[in-house]
Amino acid sequence: NLQVDSTKNMRAKVVCVFSDTMKTFWSILAILGFFIATCFSHMLKLNECGNYDGIFSKIKYDQRLIGDILNVIGAITLRGCLTKCLYHPICLSVNYRRANSTCELLGVAIQVYNPTKNDTLISDAGWNHFETDYTIKQLGRRCTANNPSCSEYEICEDICGAPGYQCVKRTLRHTIAEYSAVSELAGHEAIYAFDGNEYRIYHSQGSTDGNFWIKATFGKRVFITAVEVVNRLIHLGQVYENRNDNIDLRTILHEGDETIDNVFGNTGDLGERIIIPCNRLADELLAYQSKEVTIGIIQIGEIWVYGKVPFE
Repeated sequence: NLQVDSTKNMRAKVVCVFSDTMKTFWSILAILGFFIATCFSHMLKLNECGNYDGIFSKIKYDQRLIGDILNVIGAITLRGCLTKCLYHPICLSVNYRRANSTCELLGVAIQVYNPTKNDTLISDAGWNHFETDYTIKQLGRRCTANNPSCSEYEICEDICGAPGYQCVKRTLRHTIAEYSAVSELAGHEAIYAFDGNEYRIYHSQGSTDGNFWIKATFGKRVFITAVEVVNRLIHLGQVYENRNDNIDLRTILHEGDETIDNVFGNTGDLGERIIIPCNRLADELLAYQSKEVTIGIIQIGEIWVYGKVPFE
């Protein structure tokens, strides 16, 4: 009986040890699984609404497109690289080198002809070139699926929250490279007339001796469909409301040594705001108020420049 009891006790101990070992094993697996999932989600998850993928076409292996590099990103996956381009406002293609996980975002593409940009596809072992799906790139995933009705000067934009899209002003703000004006008050510089905030204003210094002007210089040639000039909103109904009346709007093109200056509209009696059609190419946009009509100061809430970059 003693021997039988001893054998049973031995088997019970073995079962207990085995059971404890399996529990430890599964615990380790669970911890490892959680660790891997967490690490990979942090490595792959970008801030573009949690999307990991970009739909691309026209893959060129061991080739690299040279020209208009918007950004160089290191230590990133191919999937992350493609997604970064898909959600970049003007990225059209990428170069990716797997050996060192390097991503180049490009503002040019083989499929899009643009005579204003120089780009060359070269052989380069280890680099691969990818180009976007242009329909989804232009409209966005959610906008493509829902096709909302936006106004003439708006465009649908994907957003992360419900309903997943919104209509926003189709502006050229991101293409403006330089802001200048006849004069500026501290804290109300020329940039504030183009910053997308109608309550943050540009304010000139006061003068009755000269002309007033404010100018946006684009980083690349643009096609302006219309310009919306917004008055300083807190002055509506006050004596200061007419400070931005009778401002000429002009497009400026630089062709070699020649400068082409075209007036396409005037604010007249501005009131709250006015939208003036343009439909012209431009390197610069100038708002100009001559000394013959000025009352000595201009205060602009916003100048919305609508249009597109040709060939993008």
